[in-house]
Amino acid sequence: FDASITAVARNDAHGRLVGYIGLVHDVTERRRATRALRENSAHYQALYEQSSDGIILQNARGALFRMNPAAREMWAIHHGDALPTTMFDLFPRTESRRITELLADVRLDGRATSEFTGRRFDGTEFRADIAMTAVEIDGAHITQAIVRDITARYEAERKVYASEALFRQLAENVDHVLWVCDRAKGGPVYLSPAFEEIWGRSAAELLGSGVRFSEYVHPDDRPLIEDALDLQRGGTPTRTEYRIIRPDGSLRWIRDTGAPLFDEQGEVYRHVGIAEDITERRRDEDQLRERTALVGMLFTELDHRVRNTLMSLISLIDVSRSSTRSVEMFAQILRERVTAISRIHDMLSASHWQPVCILRVLDAMRPHRVPGRIESHGPSFPLPPAQLNAFGMVMHELFTNSMKYGALRVPGGMVDIRWTVDAAGEFCLTWDERGGPRIEVEPTPGLGTRLIEGLTSYDLSGSATLRYPAAGACHEIRCVFRPVSSELLHA
Repeated sequence: FDASITAVARNDAHGRLVGYIGLVHDVTERRRATRALRENSAHYQALYEQSSDGIILQNARGALFRMNPAAREMWAIHHGDALPTTMFDLFPRTESRRITELLADVRLDGRATSEFTGRRFDGTEFRADIAMTAVEIDGAHITQAIVRDITARYEAERKVYASEALFRQLAENVDHVLWVCDRAKGGPVYLSPAFEEIWGRSAAELLGSGVRFSEYVHPDDRPLIEDALDLQRGGTPTRTEYRIIRPDGSLRWIRDTGAPLFDEQGEVYRHVGIAEDITERRRDEDQLRERTALVGMLFTELDHRVRNTLMSLISLIDVSRSSTRSVEMFAQILRERVTAISRIHDMLSASHWQPVCILRVLDAMRPHRVPGRIESHGPSFPLPPAQLNAFGMVMHELFTNSMKYGALRVPGGMVDIRWTVDAAGEFCLTWDERGGPRIEVEPTPGLGTRLIEGLTSYDLSGSATLRYPAAGACHEIRCVFRPVSSELLHA
């Protein structure tokens, strides 16, 4: 053990040394404490010199008396430069009040921490984290400040905050839904305000409630969502279009663009994306496709009708030429029939190639030189555009024959036209003439008769029964009109 010995000489009455009186103290613990203090002091000095954090010592009077190399570098104090006088010299004046409060907290509690803006001796500023502690060194009361430059972290946090603020501002002011899903939590952790408007549901209903997002998706489209999530988990961005079901049962089309986020190990830990309501766009696209198909159908129909009209015209020319004896007669007959075709075409153009009422057709075909002598009776019946030309020409031939040979040839002659449509959709028209020339001999069928019978049979899918009793012509026209496509009706 370690000992401390104190000895005192003892003399007799004559002054001779007769012995010693000694006092022995065990100083093992004190020596151990001294060595420990010396070692600790050495360790502290090494830490003080080598620390990457700045260490500043202030005495009880508030004066700075030591700054380690890291602190000097932090404040741009070069070797040989005088130390600042007080702690306040290390910070801008705007921080003086907070420094005063921090020192007061140290005196009261023995320790205090805070963040400050420091000002270097070259005038530049930096962000610092400061921890002050009241310590005792060699019996002296010292305030020790440990300073860490957190400028990089502070700037990074500011950028993150600015980025988050920008994200929030963007998310809260766009019409689309910005979403974030956490893989560990297995569902969304953020939904922008537009979610409630588009989905018609509260975001809280989905966030943290255990409800699966796919429950809001149309059952037929749920496999699309699962496939997209599988791709994102594998690191592949996706774009998916699917339908959602709102609480009121209505459907909305969504275009969802998602992408994975990777952690430092390269593993997907989140998915982010933007969901856009494209219901109106899909509706417009569907209408555009329908109208494009309809335009194609109309062009096909128009081509068919123009070809039919041209073929009818060619047939008229051929049959008219074979049944006339002079060029003048041929020209007259052809002009009348082409004029009739033209009137029919005018009706089709005026109706935009929609069905035309039979009353309009009869009015267009009837001769206007015999007012009040033609009676019409029957229901208002729409004639399909594809068969209007044939029916109109049949009426034209009947009126022409009556004007040339029948009741309309003489004053007082009358024509009575009646029609019906039975439950099966078959159209039946009767034509009765009275008050005209008496028919002594049944006329020989001519061009007009052949046209009526041919058009009725081939174009109108029916039949023509032409009779000529003595009192006047009595005809029956039966037709089957083909139904009109609903697309053409609404074109």
